[in-house]
Amino acid sequence: MESIELHYNQGLKKIEEKDYQSAIDIFTQCLEMQSDFYSAYISRGDAKSALEEYDKAIEDYNKAVILNPSFPLTYYLRGVAKFQLEKYPESISDFNMAIKLDKGFYDAYFYRGTIKYEMGDIKSAMEDFNTSINLNPEFQESYIARSDLKVLIDDFDGAFKDADLAIRINPQGYAAYIARGKARGELKDLQGAMEDFSIAVELNPESVECYYNRALTKKELLDYQGALEDLETVLKIDPIEAMAFYERGIIKSLQEDFDGAIIDLDKSIEIIPENTQAYTERAFVKLKQKDYEAAIEDFSMSITVYPEASIAYFGRAVAKSALQEFEKALEDIDIAISLNPFDLKFYLERGKIYIYSEEYQKAVEDFNFVVNDSVDNFPAYFMRSKARMNLGEYNTAILDLNITIKLNPEFSEAYFERAYIKSFVLKKYQESIEDYNYLIMLKPDSASAYSERALTKTKIEEYESALQDADSAINADSKDYYGYYAKGIVHSEMKMYQEAINDFANAIEISPHNAYCYFNKGKIEYTLEDFVAAESDLKTAMELEPSYPDVHYFMGNVKEKLGLETEAILEWTKARDLGSPDAAEKLTDRKLNTQN
Repeated sequence: MESIELHYNQGLKKIEEKDYQSAIDIFTQCLEMQSDFYSAYISRGDAKSALEEYDKAIEDYNKAVILNPSFPLTYYLRGVAKFQLEKYPESISDFNMAIKLDKGFYDAYFYRGTIKYEMGDIKSAMEDFNTSINLNPEFQESYIARSDLKVLIDDFDGAFKDADLAIRINPQGYAAYIARGKARGELKDLQGAMEDFSIAVELNPESVECYYNRALTKKELLDYQGALEDLETVLKIDPIEAMAFYERGIIKSLQEDFDGAIIDLDKSIEIIPENTQAYTERAFVKLKQKDYEAAIEDFSMSITVYPEASIAYFGRAVAKSALQEFEKALEDIDIAISLNPFDLKFYLERGKIYIYSEEYQKAVEDFNFVVNDSVDNFPAYFMRSKARMNLGEYNTAILDLNITIKLNPEFSEAYFERAYIKSFVLKKYQESIEDYNYLIMLKPDSASAYSERALTKTKIEEYESALQDADSAINADSKDYYGYYAKGIVHSEMKMYQEAINDFANAIEISPHNAYCYFNKGKIEYTLEDFVAAESDLKTAMELEPSYPDVHYFMGNVKEKLGLETEAILEWTKARDLGSPDAAEKLTDRKLNTQN
């Protein structure tokens, strides 16, 4: 007996050394020496599991259970192997037995909760994670799992706290930083999320998940180049990671590298042909390329893979509208609504299709249907106000916003929209300020409300108060460029041009892809006769927003000052064609002067 024990211990040592095949051979020899040595079956099963030979491992665990049916660890290990094979009901049965035999088996509760999470039984999964933590408050994995679960149910604060506790238990566990990074991302603490994912990368530089999550965060921060670099690392580690190609394709689309986006989405689909999201995203890229027929083919493929993909019906409707196939477009959006008839956003999308096809009244009628179906449905009134704004019916839009606010006095967006119309359309600046005041009372940390109120106060030359509001916006959210943007507008109106330039520079640092920051900075530089700087900023604005007529108009003015007559006329012509009356007047005057 001593000889077999020594032999068995040698096998355990081989497992420690990760020489799993040698361990299997030794345990097999042990079983040849003693066929009822159940510990050898268990350990051989462990070695086979380490080699991902889960079916063979289960065979060994089965024999161990027969030999010793009261040993909870065997059921647990067999449950883990079945979990790896996604045999979830069988796996749960094993964990149930392990828990029955050992009420304090916190690992079994953890795994059982993980399976329930995978099967969508959120409530029961939460109960298992709670029990696991109560049994062992130092078990890091359960905190991480519970954090992920809380993100799923929108308890982002709770998710953060659980991940933070997991980190305190083991500061070297990279998975805990990933969990906290995800929670911070949901809490809009993107810089904090970046820090956590970066720590995770340092702790495990071979983890695809670390780089992938950091890439998604960088994308949200508009750091597209940084996101692409992380996705490149993902693909070096795992060259067939479909979601890395998928996300890289989306980023390239955002950068208007449509051909590159198509190549990446092609690869994602090649790896996972049933990925309906990839077909849909590729279709949207083709829409941007105005390749409507090809977009329709991809939307149709998405629908074939997943017939209930309502977003694909919507996208196909958009493509058909672009081809002026309005009846067919309506058929598709009707299907989208039939798939989810209680989701208001699909009615909004149908209204948008009518707007794109310049059938604005039909868009209003669509929202009328929602209102008639549910008179207390305040989002319907709010959405109808937007449709009416597209018709230029600002007063009736205001009426809809009044009803929205009456039904839900805490709905801050309605105050925001009403204030905007009063300020920038109806020129009722004081009434607009009153709405912004109430909005700020509801949301005292609303940076956008302070920014918009600052712009409105600028219209009535309340510059000092406007500057205070811009500063309040920056203090409320220093990561939001718009506070600096508003401050730049105020300083510009005050003719404090250098201060305005500094403000727009700060806005650009936060939001380097915002054309309007560059545009306004370029306008001031033009005023200060710094034409070289103005040309540079306007060029960037033009690259970011090529269809913005004022950019071309001012670029024409700059070119004129630089003595580039032909280029100036070209820019004014572009601006005129995009709808700039100033450019049209400029070209007319020059033509008259030339004739005279």
